[in-house]
Amino acid sequence: MRLPASWVLTPLAADHRRGDDQLSEYADLPHPPAEWASALPDLIVEETRLQTELTGIKQREKKVREDLEGLGDAVNNAIELPWSNGQAEGQINRLTSNAQCTVGPAPSF
Repeated sequence: MRLPASWVLTPLAADHRRGDDQLSEYADLPHPPAEWASALPDLIVEETRLQTELTGIKQREKKVREDLEGLGDAVNNAIELPWSNGQAEGQINRLTSNAQCTVGPAPSF
């Protein structure tokens, strides 16, 4: 049994009209200028670069904060604890000075 073409097209036409009605609700929205399409790839590249840079800055900030927290602990320990590593540091400085006098200073890179 073959169905008439109008029977098949009628529901599709109704769906099309319903879709047009729904789209007409958005007709007053602003449309971007055509030149935005050509600028979009460059904007995406710039956004990616900025996000990568921001991630690096956040990682450096985290490391500096951790270093400062560790430094705070060292300063607090130096103030609060009764012992010091000053004697060992003095011996190391004396040995370094002697080595520099006999061999020369370490090369700087």
